[in-house]
Formats: sequence, structure tokens, C-alpha cells
Amino acid sequence: MNEYPLLLPHLPPIRMIDALDEADDERFASHVTIPQDSPYVTSGILCPEALLEVMAQCFAAGMGCKAGKAEPDAGAAWGYLASIRNFEIRENAHAGDRLVARCALRMRVGSIWVVEGQVLRRDEEIARAQFKIYIPRD
Repeated sequence: MNEYPLLLPHLPPIRMIDALDEADDERFASHVTIPQDSPYVTSGILCPEALLEVMAQCFAAGMGCKAGKAEPDAGAAWGYLASIRNFEIRENAHAGDRLVARCALRMRVGSIWVVEGQVLRRDEEIARAQFKIYIPRD
């Protein structure tokens, strides 16, 4: 059972994680089961770009949890996926797959957050990337 609130403004089908499973300092983990009727699935295969969103939402949910929020805050700053580096896909994800995302904050410079993420299926990495999130300062 998930002990962390899922603090994302996204609703299905844009929501790409089912629950936040771990939130420890700058490391977070979440999971999702890819719906059969997802608009991001074609011929049973999840579009590769959706794996980036799985990682980004894992990070967003973890940061919300770390901030001590109990529910989504409409006045909170929005984050934007600003850049992607070293995006590797080792295997396709399919409808019905249960995926685990893991993210770690590597560095912050002003409004830019550098994150490393990976997506696993049955404990095997199927995708990874380094990405930057832009979070405007108030």
C-alpha cells in the first residue's frame, strides 16, 4: 500500500504513475501499470517518449512529498521538462506492463534541476535518461 500522497496535478491519461513508493532525500521511486487503452499505446507498445514522462512524474511526485505537502497545491510552481540527455531505450514497454521508475537529483543550479532517471520492468532496466527540469522561482 502506498504511504505517500500522489501530489500531481495530472489526471489520466496524462498521469503516468500510479503511486509514489519511495521518497528518500533526493531519491524517489514510483510505479505504473500501462493501461491497455492508453492513447500512448500503439499495437500494444508504449511510445518511447512516454517513458521520459514516467521518470519526470516520479521526480515531481517525490519533490512534492519531500516538501511535506499533504495534497496538490494549486499555487505551487510548475516544473517544465527543459532538456533530455543520454536517453536510452533498451526494450519497449507494452500495455499491461508494470513499470518502476527511479529518479535521483544530481544537481541544482538556480531554477534548473538535473535529474537521472531509469525505468525498470521486472527489475531490469528498459530505459534511462538524464534530464533537466526548469522550475521558475517565485
